[in-house]
Parts: sequence; C-alpha cells; structure tokens
Amino acid sequence: MDDQASRVSTLEGGGERYVNGQIVAVKWVCGDYATKKAGHDFITQVSTWDGERYRDPYFCNGEHAKRFAYAAANSGHAMPAYFEALRDQKARAAK
Repeated sequence: MDDQASRVSTLEGGGERYVNGQIVAVKWVCGDYATKKAGHDFITQVSTWDGERYRDPYFCNGEHAKRFAYAAANSGHAMPAYFEALRDQKARAAK
C-alpha cells in the first residue's frame, strides 16, 4: 500500500471521530510549494455521509425510488422502449 493510501485508511479509521459521519472521500494537496516547504501533504476536503441521508430531490432512498418505479410500471407508465419490447415479445410468441 502506498503512503497516501495508508494515510487515507488511517484517517478513515480514526478521523471519523472528528466529523459527524463516515468519511467517504478525501481530497489531498501534494507536491506543491507549500507541501514541500511544510514537509507533508494537506487534506483540503473531506466528504462525509451520516449513514442515513440520501441526496436526491425526489426520493429519500433507493428503496423508495424502486417502489415508485414499480407502482408507475404497474399503472401503465413506462418508457417507450419497454412498450416496444413487450410488443416485440408478443409478436415473437404469436409466430
């Protein structure tokens, strides 16, 4: 494991106590003038997830999106490609 990967795993293992959530991404600055002068790299951004929230303007999680899709399909609302596939399937079965 390279040096940066080992530091990220250490940060993810111990750094989560400093933030309210699970660390899912880390952005580093390395190799520029400031990091060379300081003698180490810097973390510029940490993205976290609280384990519950799902960022979507329409659904709070994937399960709800899936349920909505099934409800829409069962009521006859679907993509045109779906209806074309059904029509083709029925045509093949009729032959």
